[in-house]
Amino acid sequence: MTQSITARQTKLEKAISQIAGVQVEITVIDEKNFSFLFDGDNKEAANKIVKYFSSHAIVDNGGYDEECDCTCIYVKVK
Repeated sequence: MTQSITARQTKLEKAISQIAGVQVEITVIDEKNFSFLFDGDNKEAANKIVKYFSSHAIVDNGGYDEECDCTCIYVKVK
């Protein structure tokens, strides 16, 4: 990943983390698909992310994965 893209991703992670109230990690799947991952089972944080993106994207709250103790949300930009 280029430095410019990495800097933008870091900036976006900080912004989404502020919205959710937890530290969020972003994975870029491709040009229009992303996943947001954070530790634990925090439905309030998940709902904040889903609400934020719901008018701009197709959002799938993948939910909590007990095995890795994390929550994942998938976003596809419209």
